[in-house]
Order: sequence, then C-alpha cells, then structure tokens
Amino acid sequence: MAVRYFPNPFNPETTIRYDLPEAGTVVLDIYNVSGQQLRSLVQEGQDAGEHVAIWDAQDNNGRPGSSGIYIYRLIVDGGTFSATQRMVLLK
Repeated sequence: MAVRYFPNPFNPETTIRYDLPEAGTVVLDIYNVSGQQLRSLVQEGQDAGEHVAIWDAQDNNGRPGSSGIYIYRLIVDGGTFSATQRMVLLK
C-alpha cells in the first residue's frame, strides 16, 4: 500500500493520498508531537483504489494549528496496515 503526502512543508493545507489494494475500514487521524489527536479526517469503510484526504491545518473544532510538526496516522482494518509520517506546517 502506497501513502504519499504533499506539499511538505505546507501552508495552508496538505494532501494525503493512499492506495488501498482491497476494500477495508480506514482511520486517518492527525496528531501533534505530544500525541494528542487534533483531527479525524477519515473513519469509514472504503473501496479498493486511490483515495485522497486534505487536511486544512485545523483541529476537529475548527481551530487553526500553529507552525510546527504534526503527524498523520493511517490505519487499515484495525492494524493490518498502518503508516505514520511527520508533516511540517509553516505559517
């Protein structure tokens, strides 16, 4: 499974693109460097194929993030596949 994100660093948003080889339940969350979940982008079953999620650097309450390092975590089917990567927001 391929996961890509761009641009990095980003402002005001970044795109996370991933390819599912087969249908599955996908969870894609954004965390700060302290491990606090800031945003839930995807929590649903998805078909096989390419998918795109866009993070606008806001938390679940619409508050904008400050410059710094953030982490996305993508989990498929409860952990049969997972990917974690750092992203940098520059304002």
